[in-house]
Amino acid sequence: MKKLLAISVMMLSALALAAQEWGGRYIMVETDDGSAPSCKVELYLIPMGKNEASFNLQMHFEDGTTSRYDTDFQGIPVKKNKINYYYPDEELECSIEVDLKPSLDPAEYGVRGGFIRLVDRSSGDGPRAVYSGIYARDETVILDKNGYLYQADELGNDCMLRYGGHYFGKITLPEKVKGFSGEEYRVTGILADALTESIEVMEVVLSDKNQRIEPGALWYTNMPYDWSKLRLPKFAYPDEAFDNYVIPMEAAVDNSPQPNFAWAVFKQNSSLVVAGEDARKDTDRQLGLDQLHFENIQGQYYMSMGPKPGMFRGYEPYEVQVLIADSDFAGRHQWPSFSRWKYPEQELEASEDLAWNVSRGNGGREIISSRRVGWLRGRPGELDIFELEHVGNKAEVVFVWQENGVPVAVGSLEREFEGDGTYSVWNVDDEGFYGIPNLVSIAIDPEGGVNLFLTKDSPESVTCFILHQEGDRLRYIDAGQWYRFVD
Repeated sequence: MKKLLAISVMMLSALALAAQEWGGRYIMVETDDGSAPSCKVELYLIPMGKNEASFNLQMHFEDGTTSRYDTDFQGIPVKKNKINYYYPDEELECSIEVDLKPSLDPAEYGVRGGFIRLVDRSSGDGPRAVYSGIYARDETVILDKNGYLYQADELGNDCMLRYGGHYFGKITLPEKVKGFSGEEYRVTGILADALTESIEVMEVVLSDKNQRIEPGALWYTNMPYDWSKLRLPKFAYPDEAFDNYVIPMEAAVDNSPQPNFAWAVFKQNSSLVVAGEDARKDTDRQLGLDQLHFENIQGQYYMSMGPKPGMFRGYEPYEVQVLIADSDFAGRHQWPSFSRWKYPEQELEASEDLAWNVSRGNGGREIISSRRVGWLRGRPGELDIFELEHVGNKAEVVFVWQENGVPVAVGSLEREFEGDGTYSVWNVDDEGFYGIPNLVSIAIDPEGGVNLFLTKDSPESVTCFILHQEGDRLRYIDAGQWYRFVD
């Protein structure tokens, strides 16, 4: 038996009301008997033309699960104030009625919008008013003529594209939109979860150069992806208060314009930053890393735009390097949560089985040592590093991105040395110890490929590099080296 969803919509004068008077996001504020809801219930009601509408009803339970009824973003004909929709589900049959009235006492509910009375009439035991009650419209969520939804900020001046609207094909972000009462909002960008169910989005166009895309916002879409055409993030380091960042000149050798807005990324965390001074051409300044003389570095500066709660918890400024990524790169990648080795934690060796695979793949060369560099949380994925026995005057390390102990992509770094062969691949200034690189962040592309951003500390310098997955290989990309100033 198909699941039958019948929605009865009453809007005072039928469809004569403007769509903006009833569309948007609604939250259940009380049940039919006047009690508080047992879970969070929200409804997205989106007009689709004069005689069509769609809805998305979600129940969020305390155990983290979600149930939902929706029209799969399809416009359902509205005839005589009713919407009939057959779910592609052979098991259950239910009916939902929505009684929508565009007026609600603001003195009682604190909103200007309407309310929805929703009843779940499931088959079997008869009607159940589980989700029946008053649904107040969220006046901070703005609806435009395209069916897009925007979240207004706390000050009520700006807004960003948010989850719940109809997004497909080409999305053009306007400069401004009008609220329910005609007030004007400046559109400043796209929130991270706005397009999480919008695989049909093929293109996103920003109408203002200052609009920004939050990290991961475009990852779920079907936009064309080309690594070679992206502006790669730059490595930077913070001042002592974590309020400002500088990209030293060695890591900012290009002459491209400095983005007005960007993202400071550390591990899976990010913070919006705004462009500060561009001192790439100031040759009177120092080249490299010197936090004690932070403002005297030749390079690009960025200032934090807001609070950074927990972003650097457990770290001192001198322990941290970050990425400065523009909105396009940040938005097109997923930034997963991961753990990494941090001094003075115990160093962990890679598995013996993986070491054997690496040795066999390199002509049986002995593995001098191995280390676990970083590993994803709650999902397979780990970066390990192996140092091979020296051959002649060459040292070599092998990087392996593995999942459940199986190599997925492999890369290597080789260096020549002079003398008795005691030095490692990282060169002579680290006294022969290759150590563990710092895994600054991981960016996963839309097809699941990994991009690993790492720095290698040594007494005299910091080496920045990227491991970019190309099929089953990790391509090493040199991202600059900073001289370390020590007073």
